[in-house]
Parts: sequence; structure tokens; C-alpha cells
Amino acid sequence: MNRYGEYGNDAVSHFLFFIVISEALKFFEKKNVILERLILISVFVILCKITMAFSIFIPLIFIKELKIRNILNYKVLLSFFLIFFWIIKNLIVSGCIIYPVSTLCFKSFEWVNIEQAKKVSIENEAWTKGWPDYKGEKSISQNDYLENFKWIKTWSNNHLKKVVEILVPYQLFIILISCLIFFMNKNMNMNNQLSQRRRLYLMLFMLLIFNIIWFMKVPVFRYGYSYIVSFIALFFSYLICRKINKTTDTTKKMFKFLFIFFISIFLTKNSLKFNYYDQVWPKMIIQKSESLQTIKLGDFNYKESHAECGFGHSICTHYKDLNLSSRKYKNYKVILKN
Repeated sequence: MNRYGEYGNDAVSHFLFFIVISEALKFFEKKNVILERLILISVFVILCKITMAFSIFIPLIFIKELKIRNILNYKVLLSFFLIFFWIIKNLIVSGCIIYPVSTLCFKSFEWVNIEQAKKVSIENEAWTKGWPDYKGEKSISQNDYLENFKWIKTWSNNHLKKVVEILVPYQLFIILISCLIFFMNKNMNMNNQLSQRRRLYLMLFMLLIFNIIWFMKVPVFRYGYSYIVSFIALFFSYLICRKINKTTDTTKKMFKFLFIFFISIFLTKNSLKFNYYDQVWPKMIIQKSESLQTIKLGDFNYKESHAECGFGHSICTHYKDLNLSSRKYKNYKVILKN
């Protein structure tokens, strides 16, 4: 493995979500934030990772600010076009607007397989809720495992520990900063002039809902950690803002010192990790020909691999006996499941 393999496309989407939250907070204070840019970034977050789809609701907080001239802005139009073609791509590939959400699949499309979409959806949800770690009844199905919160115990004994291990240092850091700020500003009055208070409440409420849905559907940390971190950070920020009317020079110096200190730790920690990897660039996995089997579907062929497909062989899958067929629609070859 390598540093690229560790981050994948998760870090990019979460980083962009943090930018969305940051831009929204700037918009509260009218700091030259462009609403069209906020919409575009939110759309791009969705295109990076579908589990971050709730980011599109953040710009809706400012829907009253959106005027006709904003809608006709090229950034907003680009956002609509990106979403539109992304949906078209999904329909061509799976027959669903969002796969594997079976309720968003169109039965009229010949290549759609709604039963398969339901199966994949249940399988994905079960795995995120600790199905591989389940040690209970052997005869229980994934569907039964998901009912009546049977998964809570298994998930709590395994993945929850990882979530807590990651979040506790972050929470302790925020509590420490909050205590320092309150101590340094203990003689200040409560700030009753916080602008856009209702919108801040709404954003906190949205983030809370996002976290609840994440927990109920796909409670894997890498799927929703920006929801969790954003809610915690925004909640403590709100408490601090209620206390402080203005930022003192001492507070500014403290933040600068802590920023430099933690950035130094972060860079040192990550630079040392390079010693654990044999190479900087992504590892190229190319299967040998003897580990692949060619499957013929009329005038279309694909490969079945006994392990990971890796690079170099297209189209390839590690799933066996798929019972597929192919048809030609105009100039396109479509793969169908029999």
C-alpha cells in the first residue's frame, strides 16, 4: 500500500465538504462569499462521493439570497449540467438515478435489475454495520441482521471503538481551546449580536440530521467523518461566539501558536510514515494471463479473474458465473443480466 491508497477518494470529498461549511460560515458574515461558488463546490462533493450527497442542502440555507441573475450565472448553470450528465451516466450504466437505491431505478429500462440493486443495497448496509464481525446465529441473513438494531452490539464492539479512538483526541483539543478562550475572556459579556443566528441553528440541525442518517444507514467512519467533525466544531464554535464579542490580541497569538504547532506535528507525523512504504507512487497490480478466464458474449468479451483484476485487463471482474448477455443498441454495446 501507499499514501494514495490510504486516502482514496474519501479524503477529497470530505475536504471539500469542510470547504462548503467554511464558505457557508463566511456567508453568514457577508465576507465576499459567492453563493454560486458554494453551489458548485457542493455539487462537486456529490460527484466525488455519493455518501456526501447531503452537502447540496447547505446552499439551500441561503435560498432567499438566490436571485435570477444568480441562477443564470455560469457556475450555477455548470452545476446543473454536471448533475444532469452525472444522472444520465448513472441511468446508462445501471438504469437507476442513484445506484443501488432501488426506488430510483426505472423498470422500463431493459438493462435495469431492481432485485440486484436491492441485494447490493442490503449487502452494502450490512457490511458497514459490522456483518463480517458478526458471531451470532449462523443461519441469520443480512436482512435479518439489519432489523431491530441487531447490528448495534457487533458494530459497537468493533467499529465504534475505532470511531471513538479517532474522535477523542479531536474533542479533547476542542475542549481545551474552548476552556482557554473562556478563561482569557471571562470578564466579557455574552454576545447577543451574533449575525444570522437562525441560519446557524439551521446548519447545526442539518448536520445533526446528516449524522443520524449516516448512523442509521452507513455507519463507517470514512463515509461520514466530515459530518461528525463539522457538527462538533460548529457546536463548540457557537458556544465560544456567544461568549466573545471580539477577538483579543492574546487569543489571536494563542491561535497562531497552536496552528503552527499542530501543523508541524501533522507534517512530521505524515513524513515519517513514508518509511513504512516501499514506493511513493501507487502500486500497480497486473494479473497474469493464467489467472484470467475470457468470457465470450457474442461479439463482446470480458475477463473473469481469480483475484483482484488490477490494471491492464479491461473489462474485468472477480465475480464468477454472472450469467450475462450483450446486445447492441445503435452504436452501443449493452451488457444485460439474464
